[in-house]
Amino acid sequence: MSRTIGLIDDPFFFDLEAAINNMIGLAVKSRLADNPRWVTLDRHPDLGESVCWCGEEEEHFFGSCSDRLDPACKARPTVSPNASLSACPHPTYQVSFDHTCFCFQINGTMKLFHERFLRPRMEAILSPKYTFSQGDPVKELNNVQIKALENIVTIYNRRVHKTLLWAFADQKYEALARFVTDMQRNDIVSEADKMPTRIPWHIERVHAILGWHRRSFDDCVAELKSAMDEASRHRISSDKSVAARIVDGEVSFDG
Repeated sequence: MSRTIGLIDDPFFFDLEAAINNMIGLAVKSRLADNPRWVTLDRHPDLGESVCWCGEEEEHFFGSCSDRLDPACKARPTVSPNASLSACPHPTYQVSFDHTCFCFQINGTMKLFHERFLRPRMEAILSPKYTFSQGDPVKELNNVQIKALENIVTIYNRRVHKTLLWAFADQKYEALARFVTDMQRNDIVSEADKMPTRIPWHIERVHAILGWHRRSFDDCVAELKSAMDEASRHRISSDKSVAARIVDGEVSFDG
């Protein structure tokens, strides 16, 4: 099924997704050397054993929580504030309640993060006359922080061919500001639960693995800048025609 091409198809937003994936990948590798298929994060201390994402007891049908159909299901933190990442402790052939609720695959969670959280928030920013509401952390950024994010956009726009730059620079800045402030906020669960598709536990997992809520704004922006730089360079290398690479001496026909 075809769809209309819009501002969200500016390569900047695809490279932002790639940058986030790279940052999460590096964070996982730094904690887990053997790259397990299933992983888990320390559960929140307020959640006892054998409980669902919403805090209900094991007898509760957790499938209704996944679909957000049960009005009793209230989003609450499921991950410990200083959670460590570890391999899933359950046998691969054993599907248990705890495994279903608290173990996950990184790629699956990242896919849901991009499709159900990041992209809708980016699309909202690209809507005409979009403004951040009073009290939104984006509005609390100071001039130095704003300039740091604008610098990422400036460097990106200079590197990528202008025919591919569809979104305005200020929209790209706002997208970066949205992402950084989201990942630094302590109320990510309640914020994620406001989305049309309410899967806050997946968003919380990305938030916990990235760990920006425990780091300074400057550190987060520095990491994002490096990841965006790598993503944009990879795009340029991939998109560059063979003819252009020959002219630039990047392709050789010597044996």
